[in-house]
Amino acid sequence: MQPFGFEHSEEDRLVQGIDADNRVRIFHIDNTKLVRRLLVRSGQKTPFLAAALAQSFSTLCLLTGTLKDTQRLTFKMVSKELRSRIFVDADAEGNVRAYLSEESAAVSEGSIRCIRASGTRQFTGITDLPYDRMDLNLEHYFRQSEQIDTCLRTRTDIRDGVCVSSEALFVQPLPGAPASLMAQLRRSLRSEESWHDHEWVSGMRRLGERPVRLHCYCSREMLAGMAAWTGGQSGDSPSEAICRVCGRRYEV
Repeated sequence: MQPFGFEHSEEDRLVQGIDADNRVRIFHIDNTKLVRRLLVRSGQKTPFLAAALAQSFSTLCLLTGTLKDTQRLTFKMVSKELRSRIFVDADAEGNVRAYLSEESAAVSEGSIRCIRASGTRQFTGITDLPYDRMDLNLEHYFRQSEQIDTCLRTRTDIRDGVCVSSEALFVQPLPGAPASLMAQLRRSLRSEESWHDHEWVSGMRRLGERPVRLHCYCSREMLAGMAAWTGGQSGDSPSEAICRVCGRRYEV
């Protein structure tokens, strides 16, 4: 699968490991390049919507580390507070995509719908959105579905619509870990400080790395067909088509 059809696609690296005392497994990613590109392509300038999109995307970047073979995760989130819908999905190869659709009318209630797919098998789960941060809402869902205390956190610095820096962190306790350990970790995470230097990240024993890419299934042929159909309906002949997911423009 070729992200965006680019010959040389940018990617960031998801680092996987365990802490020095073998108490937790840790995934960490610096995905500044990918979030920067995501926001540029989305054209989203509203600060709280850009932050929600970045948090959702970064969380799915982490969750690629939990997928194997043909497994795929898809989240569809409807936020009453944001008056928006956010769609994110990821596969085991590290391809992640995300987009946001603003609603013209107020959404009646917030919810997360998750679709887990593996080959022809599919499972759907639904839960609420109890928090005002999308990474915390996804943590809430993941913790409920896995029945394991899980920390999913993002740290994104967005200024004037531009991503200056972005990181994300996933931590789960291993068997035998003290019950208080995860609460201790959450207290130690400060959003204003880089997590590269956090003792659990810098001191972890690395087990491997995985590529993560901003990915879309769009193509010139697909969008040209859609543009031709809509042009025929309106009587116009558009010269370009824009993918509503990734924002890429195609001459048609």
